[in-house]
Amino acid sequence: MAWVSRTSFGMEYRVMSEGGPIAPARLVADGGTTQVMFDLVRGRPTRMPQQLLDAVERFEGHPIERR
Repeated sequence: MAWVSRTSFGMEYRVMSEGGPIAPARLVADGGTTQVMFDLVRGRPTRMPQQLLDAVERFEGHPIERR
């Protein structure tokens, strides 16, 4: 997770090949996405739950940038 705002967050990623006898390991793709926390019952965006953000920060090992 690259950043978080009140109702959305950004994910960044890289896809790497392992490499093998034919080709070396290499970057295949990189990119990012924006996700919105959405309440399906109310049909609108909702706040990022603090418990989820805390769990992500523990997993990542650092604070997530707030926007």
